[in-house]
Amino acid sequence: MTYANGFSIATYLTGLLIQDDDIRITGRLLFESLSFSGLAVISMRYIAARSRPPSGDGAWKFNGFTWDNEIQSFPSGHTTVAFAFSTVLAERIDNIWARVGFYGMASLTAYARVLNNKHWVSDVIIGAGLGLAGGLHVIEREKDREKASSGGTSRLQVYPSVGGIRLVYRLD
Repeated sequence: MTYANGFSIATYLTGLLIQDDDIRITGRLLFESLSFSGLAVISMRYIAARSRPPSGDGAWKFNGFTWDNEIQSFPSGHTTVAFAFSTVLAERIDNIWARVGFYGMASLTAYARVLNNKHWVSDVIIGAGLGLAGGLHVIEREKDREKASSGGTSRLQVYPSVGGIRLVYRLD
């Protein structure tokens, strides 16, 4: 996750440096997606504390409320990061080949985690769902932000007036 966060911050700073809003926004969305999904993973791992496959405890051994990484298998953090990252990039590039490539690489990450006996299949499925949800959430929020700033479908609008400011809230 450290490398992914570093890349997202570097992307944001690159966008600032070269004054490219698309790159800057992509960097911010990557960081937001990683943050939202990462917080969910940390919380779920602490609460569930599921034993990893090499422990020999089986897939149904949940230890609950511990920070020991050796027994925090559920959900897969690597898979969550891969899908959070891939979702933002695939949806920002917005073509079929980007989606196939990025989601394919994220799926290979999930497969490798199971193949290398680091996670159970359910760990990577839930991790993929968390990453996908985090990525899609920030993409949709950005679309709403863009609509609001272009005078689109924002319900709350602020206008300057002679006596100060006027707030308008549409109920449609």
